[in-house]
Amino acid sequence: MKYSHLLFLLGFTALGFFSSCKQESDPETVVRMWQKHLDENEFKLAKEISTDRGKQWLDIVTKMIESNNESPDTFKTVFKQIKCTVVKDSAICRYSIIDQGEELLDSMYLKKINGKWLVDVQLDEMPDENDVQDFYDDIYEEAPDSSVHDN
Repeated sequence: MKYSHLLFLLGFTALGFFSSCKQESDPETVVRMWQKHLDENEFKLAKEISTDRGKQWLDIVTKMIESNNESPDTFKTVFKQIKCTVVKDSAICRYSIIDQGEELLDSMYLKKINGKWLVDVQLDEMPDENDVQDFYDDIYEEAPDSSVHDN
């Protein structure tokens, strides 16, 4: 009797272990987790599932938010559809989201490093210092009478 309980417990533990391994090795799950962390301004957690380039991008975003001297908004991104294509240690996940009633299409790249899928921001997506100023200029042009920009 005790032996059957032990086998059940070991089997249940193994099932949990393999389920968690599957989640970490699934590009779609990583994309969803990474976006959730961004939505909730959990940049340190997003870094844990990012390549070095992804971490650099997150550092830039964090600096942009901090320089604004306001509490960042939180969001809830809802993926309408997502499809990941894996080739060896690289993946691209193409997805659509609904933003203010409009469907937006985009993609996210991932690299598998040490058996773990990580979000890999592409170099052409890396903002530079001029992009930060352009970002704020665009916001001001879109909403000059709002509290987004101090006069």
